[in-house]
Amino acid sequence: MAKKSIITLEDICHNNTIIRFGPTTSIYQSLHVDVINNESVEYIEIEQLSTLFGLLLSNSGITFLPELTLYMFQHPDILVKPISGGNLIREIYIIKKKDKELSKISHKFYDFLLQTQRIS
Repeated sequence: MAKKSIITLEDICHNNTIIRFGPTTSIYQSLHVDVINNESVEYIEIEQLSTLFGLLLSNSGITFLPELTLYMFQHPDILVKPISGGNLIREIYIIKKKDKELSKISHKFYDFLLQTQRIS
């Protein structure tokens, strides 16, 4: 995989150990990638980024992370590559206070999202 310029989920889901965050962590809740229906995949479940960093440095497995966390993994012995294909879509929600109107600029942004079909 290190020599490939594009990595897919299919490349990853064979004979790998996947290090993933536990369901109570914010990273798990914001990005959850399951490689299902494959008995050759083993999981190590963790709670802390420092544990992940140590497991990666000891070559214990691979992981999936949101792009915003990549700055924490700048190390010459850690390879970071994007994954293409599959259902790698992150859902985003609009959250606002109940019974309150959006500000003018927020409403424009909301309208933009509706017009570009990014929300329904």
